[in-house]
Parts: sequence; C-alpha cells; structure tokens
Amino acid sequence: MTDMTTSKAHRKDRDPGKPHEIRALMREILVDHAVSLDGIFTDFTDHAVDVFQDSPFASQTYLRLAMRAQTGCRAALQAVVRADQAVEAAAAKEARKAAASGLDAAIAPPAGKPARRNRSAATH
Repeated sequence: MTDMTTSKAHRKDRDPGKPHEIRALMREILVDHAVSLDGIFTDFTDHAVDVFQDSPFASQTYLRLAMRAQTGCRAALQAVVRADQAVEAAAAKEARKAAASGLDAAIAPPAGKPARRNRSAATH
C-alpha cells in the first residue's frame, strides 16, 4: 500500500505543463489503475473459490465482480495503447511533413535566381 501513496506524492511534485509530461502522467495513472483492478480481480476470484462450498450464489456474485474488474483493467491498458499509438502516428505525420518540406526546399531554386523554364514544354 505504500507504493500507491509514494506514487501519488510523486505525481503532486510533477508539473504537467508540457504535453509529453501530461501523457506520462496519464500513462502512469492508467497503469496504476490497471494494476489496482488486477489486484481486485485476484482477490475476488480467490474469495469466490473460498466461499463456493458455503454459498454458490455469493461465489457467482464475486466472480461477476471479478470479471468487471478484469474488463476495467483491460480497458485501462487499451487506453494506454491507443494514446501511445496516437503519439506515434502524430510523430510519423510530422516526420513525413518535415521530409516533404525538406524535399521541396531541395528542389526549389536558390533565392535570387529565377527558375529555369523548360522551353520544350512551352513550345508544345
């Protein structure tokens, strides 16, 4: 339990002013949430097994709650993956833009010199 309080204290010291820091904070929160839900899943399944002989209905209820915790855990991890994919896609788009503008700059005539005209294209 001390890990959770240390993690929260660490978050308070962070200044989420920059986008990469905000993403890192979001990622940390979602991963902590997923870990907590995984622990709840484990506890509920263990408890369901323990009470099955005495109360099968209670065991079934615990298993349903465990499945909800597992679904929440999966959703939190999928949110992390989607956020990472969006960042990677944006970075790839910027890289393509930079490459295209670099190519345009390499093709463009130097400043002060007029562009050469293709005379054969003008006569046809």
